[in-house]
Amino acid sequence: EMEAAAKRYRNRRASAFGGGGGSPSTVRSPARSLEAEDEGGAPLWAKSYVKDKLVDVDEVLATDLVAGKPNRLGPEIEAHCRVFFYSSYHDFREERTLLASETYGALNAMCAERGVAFVPVDPFMQLDQDPHGRLPAPWQWTGEGAEALSSKAAANAEPVPSDPLAFTRELLFSLAVEVPGAAAWVFMLGGHYGWQPPGEILTPLRRRVPWVRNFYEETNFDVAGLCDIIYYRVIVANQDAISTVLKGRVTFLLREMAYGDSFAPAIATRFVEDDEDRLRLLETIRASARDRKGLLRVLEEYRAPAAAAREAGASLASFVETEFLPPGRGFAFRRDRLAMSAFANARRGKTRYIVDTAAERRVHEHLDPRTKERRALVIVGDVGAGKTAFVTRYIERHRGLLPTALWHAFHVGAAPGLRDYQHAALSLRHALRSRFRLELEVDPTLGPRKVANDISMWCAAAGSRGISLIFIDGVDQLEEDHDGCGPLGWLPQAFHPKVRVILTTTPGSAALEAARKRGWPEHHLQPLHDAADRRALAEDRSSARATCWTEMGEQNLTPAWISRIAAGVEPPANLLVGDFGGHQTGSPVVSPSSHSPSSPGGGTVIGPAGAPVFVLFLADALDRLNRKTRLPPPPPPPAPAHTSSAVAVASAAFGGTGGKAAAALTAVGGAVGARAAAIAFASDEAAAGAGLYFRSQDLPGMLDFMLYKWETTFDSPRFPLLVRRVTSLLWAAPWGLSEYELLCLLPDVPRLILAGFLESTSFSWCRYCGYILIAHRCLRDAIRERYCATPIDRNEIHTRLGSYFRSLPPGRRRVECELFHWREAEQWVNVLSVCADMERFDMLFDEDGNGALHADLRRAVLAADCHLDAFRALLEGFRRFEDAETARGDEEGRVASTAVLLARFFGAMGRPQQASAMYQAILSRPPAQLLATRESRRRTAGLRVLYGDLLVTRWSEAAAGSSDRSFALINEASAHLGLAKQEWKKLIEADEIELARLEKV
Repeated sequence: EMEAAAKRYRNRRASAFGGGGGSPSTVRSPARSLEAEDEGGAPLWAKSYVKDKLVDVDEVLATDLVAGKPNRLGPEIEAHCRVFFYSSYHDFREERTLLASETYGALNAMCAERGVAFVPVDPFMQLDQDPHGRLPAPWQWTGEGAEALSSKAAANAEPVPSDPLAFTRELLFSLAVEVPGAAAWVFMLGGHYGWQPPGEILTPLRRRVPWVRNFYEETNFDVAGLCDIIYYRVIVANQDAISTVLKGRVTFLLREMAYGDSFAPAIATRFVEDDEDRLRLLETIRASARDRKGLLRVLEEYRAPAAAAREAGASLASFVETEFLPPGRGFAFRRDRLAMSAFANARRGKTRYIVDTAAERRVHEHLDPRTKERRALVIVGDVGAGKTAFVTRYIERHRGLLPTALWHAFHVGAAPGLRDYQHAALSLRHALRSRFRLELEVDPTLGPRKVANDISMWCAAAGSRGISLIFIDGVDQLEEDHDGCGPLGWLPQAFHPKVRVILTTTPGSAALEAARKRGWPEHHLQPLHDAADRRALAEDRSSARATCWTEMGEQNLTPAWISRIAAGVEPPANLLVGDFGGHQTGSPVVSPSSHSPSSPGGGTVIGPAGAPVFVLFLADALDRLNRKTRLPPPPPPPAPAHTSSAVAVASAAFGGTGGKAAAALTAVGGAVGARAAAIAFASDEAAAGAGLYFRSQDLPGMLDFMLYKWETTFDSPRFPLLVRRVTSLLWAAPWGLSEYELLCLLPDVPRLILAGFLESTSFSWCRYCGYILIAHRCLRDAIRERYCATPIDRNEIHTRLGSYFRSLPPGRRRVECELFHWREAEQWVNVLSVCADMERFDMLFDEDGNGALHADLRRAVLAADCHLDAFRALLEGFRRFEDAETARGDEEGRVASTAVLLARFFGAMGRPQQASAMYQAILSRPPAQLLATRESRRRTAGLRVLYGDLLVTRWSEAAAGSSDRSFALINEASAHLGLAKQEWKKLIEADEIELARLEKV
């Protein structure tokens, strides 16, 4: 009654004076805050908060509000070690092979420790391998060695035939884009000038690439070789930057001109240039490189290919050490932030954004700092409805509303490694601590209930220092079986009034049901009602594809096809507004008005085209098809079909009765298989393929058919199952894969083919630091359903990736990826082999990091312990480690430090007996080892404190009558704490004596 009376008093005061409760500036009615807005669409209450222009470098997509430009986070997303290797195709096969087998792996490990990817841009990489990834014999390349001299068959054998892919338009266009984008360049020049592209290929390149056009205008060449073109772009066009920007980035490897004179005649022609004009051009470039020897790194007149590989490796290792510094503490936090920023940037770019005004108004109202809202706001939308785009665009457009506040976004769907609540909780607490300088320690060992209480405490501490706006996108994608935590079990019921939380989820998810039980408000996103909006999205996507080097200069989609996309697909009769992508054919229909207060009524038919992602993927797929086959004019949108006959529907749509596409289209699997058969009688295969997209009654069906069309476009007898293999590997990778890692996993696929596929389908991927992620959740789901539908398929992919990462040199990326893949593959023996490797247990414990890897270690041990005795395996691993270190002398005390970490881990995992055994093993060592130095005395005193606290905890938590309820534990704890006190006292006295001596000096 007192609360009700106080509420009535505050309402009367607010209506009379426009404020109340002692703080007139914060108790305005939230409804009024939306009645007036400025010209930019911002509520007027925001003007009072535009004071300091703050830059938060730890936020996802943080922006400098003064300059209006992205802060240093933007360049960090693009930073990676991209090295271009130039060589002529025929005569440098051995050098390229030595680089791939001996140099690339070490450079990749160096870059991975610095949080960036190593991407070697070798146009001919893996071109010479057979379908099993095997290389030709060395004598087939050069005629060198004992085999070439002693074997008559080898001496008279034909050399390896040229791969036709090495002299194609695609290779030339890829170089035009990739040469300027490299961070370092390695030139290998011998006695052969190299390929001179014919005029029919060079003419379109000169017309479409400005720097190639400038080369021909300045040099007056009629036909030039790749050597001259690339040398011009890297060296000649950057003359003023040779001593500054290019220093340490360019390496020339100049082989002897007479290197091939001693080879068999059939092979020598590949190493010796017989054209005088071409030889003169080559000599000019070599002489120019020698003249710049003081500024650029040059290896002259070498003969052994191994020497060239060593020189290139040393040069690039020096470049990596100089340009990419180790991130140090917070490695995982930085990596997560960059991955999520790239994921969010994929929704920005040049694609137009259709503003959901109602949703923005609702978020404005929720973020109004004058209200005392303690609940989270839930934004609801189907897969593909644009929830991630809404969150990231809202932050981009309205970051200035509260410039001094923390704007923290966590995108669960950015990478598979972010799908557990621990990563979300750790990221939130680290962001709060960094922004508000909180003196709190992040504990990665807490379970879901303790995490919720801990987050509540952190929010209260942050609320006392400022405003925080927390966006958690895709909360329904969090794994619900981890630690028995539901999608919202790790979040508190209510938040501090100065901490506003916004979640996004899908209809019918467990996260939405949990939010409704908590009484949290929700708002449903609107579909795209207006055909003009769909037309704008389709036009932007078609224009963006014109920049792909795989289709550079080809014709965009015609206005007729753009209009056909804007008209939408033909929806099923039972699909209402708001149900796009959410129901399969024949499923029950839920009227939007029954569950979405923001959805319009009336039952207007929109279909899956109401989802922005559906329109974007549809425009991207049709544009790719048009550039390849020149689509004929589209038929008009057909009237809704009321017959169940698939043949009749197809005939009405395309007016055909014959079928060239019957055999291919009936092979479509997944959700769209039945609809593929309906087009089998279309007269034109291209029109049938395009028309089938418009028959897709949901987003999963359309994406399944799109994957099928990818297969028909990119798979070939030489590269079978290319799409399946690449997409399934990217689907399974927790933090993405680099191009180099994909090539290592696909040894039979040339880099040119892989790069062409990734470039042509670039809308589907996002990149950070050189690593590739799937950019859309709906596509990830479609890949899973088509290629990884069964547990056997998924386990096979994870096992393959786990085996690959196990083959890499030791490092953090290897440890965390290997642990993730073995756990997902349910290979528990391999999981424990990683956890019980005490050589890297300190890395897994992650004491100096942000705790993400420690959380992964806890999860892996708990999962493995359900099948094997995980804690016994850890103890056995420690004994092996102790024996090995003791045999080596253990001069650095690694056994004691690792034992302390293992004892702490046992204690945090609820295994006090094992933890006590570890402490006893350490403290029972001879005093000469425990008290040898001042540092060891400090460490021993700290161990006695930890052990005493553990014994007290064991006694207090033990059941009455159990062995741990004995006062012997208390007495032992008292003894250790007493010894620790005495040791600390002696150390303090020694420090005071030393300080007095230094003061006298």
